[in-house]
Amino acid sequence: MAQDTDKVRLTLELNARINDELELLAHKSGRSKAEIIRLGLDMLSKANTAHEAGMTVGAWKEDEQAHVRKEREFVGYF
Repeated sequence: MAQDTDKVRLTLELNARINDELELLAHKSGRSKAEIIRLGLDMLSKANTAHEAGMTVGAWKEDEQAHVRKEREFVGYF
């Protein structure tokens, strides 16, 4: 398996909508587009590991009474 310090050059094609989203995320976060892609892949890999362990992957927020309320489950990626 490759080490984290090993680099591989990759060329990919994106449609305009995905490229616009990538540029927006890079701008908002102060990261490069390559960093955003690496971060997204890392997050998807971790979500896949959680899914394989029987966990639900999603996003939530706490309500005013400090109870966690699930807002969105991420499905269809695995």
